Amino acid sequence: MKALKFDLEIPFWCSFGDFSSLNIKLSYPFPPLTTLFGLIQNSLGKPAPHIFNEKSLYDSAIESYVENFNHLNFSIIIRDSGEKIEDFVNIHKGNRKDGYERDLGSKLDNFIKSSNETSHLKDFIEENCENLSFKTILNKIKTYQFFLFVSDEDFDNRNKETFEDIYKVLEDSNCLIIIDEIKQYWSNENIQYGYWRPWISTQIIRQRLINPYFSIYVLSDLDEGEFSIENMKMALENPKRPLYIGESDDVVNILNLSIVDIEENKSNKISSILPDIYSNCELIKIPSNLKFDTENEFYTLCSIPNGDLDQEVECYSYDGEYFVFL
Repeated sequence: MKALKFDLEIPFWCSFGDFSSLNIKLSYPFPPLTTLFGLIQNSLGKPAPHIFNEKSLYDSAIESYVENFNHLNFSIIIRDSGEKIEDFVNIHKGNRKDGYERDLGSKLDNFIKSSNETSHLKDFIEENCENLSFKTILNKIKTYQFFLFVSDEDFDNRNKETFEDIYKVLEDSNCLIIIDEIKQYWSNENIQYGYWRPWISTQIIRQRLINPYFSIYVLSDLDEGEFSIENMKMALENPKRPLYIGESDDVVNILNLSIVDIEENKSNKISSILPDIYSNCELIKIPSNLKFDTENEFYTLCSIPNGDLDQEVECYSYDGEYFVFL
């Protein structure tokens, strides 16, 4: 089996921000899968979705990125964890838009499941909707943009078609009472104040990794196209934009780039990060899917080996080293 192999040398420092942390910006000890995918995207010159003003282009970009990400598998080996330091970074703080939307999403989920008038909605969606899932609808109706849509106010037109489809689902399922819950939530003066509260500048502690070094293996189930093994190798050899890892000013060098033959194997001497929980390992929860992918779980629990495992696991091997894909 062919795999793309390369090393990541960080000549200065880097930080792989764990945004679930509060008051201190922690760093993951290695680049998450989404960061590695971003590195490849950058080498190919791919644009960020938010630059598109037309909904069709925005949706097409997101669909393409999620599809391409799902064609790839990554294996990550920490060769040198580097030195972990803490410094200060200026951030804008005060606005909690995502927090309010998560709060409403939780309230709506409980309301829908507990109310006699709406408890049938999930079954209705599964039986009648091919392109919308309950989770997707919940993720959309909790947003302030959906509130603006149902209130006949100006909103982001990129969501117009999706919002119209969702409204029709609620209407056809006789669940428009959910709209009342949404309007009641966002009409609260305290929530309006918190949502639109101006950002203020403040300093927080940020973790950095000094001179870490990683080895990466990449599998692709595509034989041709931009995300085939051969094309990704060419892109990393001759990137269309300067490459960075983590934050936009964290320089990275790609070393020892090659296509190698790996073999299926079993071993307890695993060098790479493993999915799931194993003994003699440090546990860590990392992003494992793009934030645009609303159908799959965003986080995965992984294990960083501190030595031999107490059991053999299915793995791959190359040049006497054993590793697992996440």
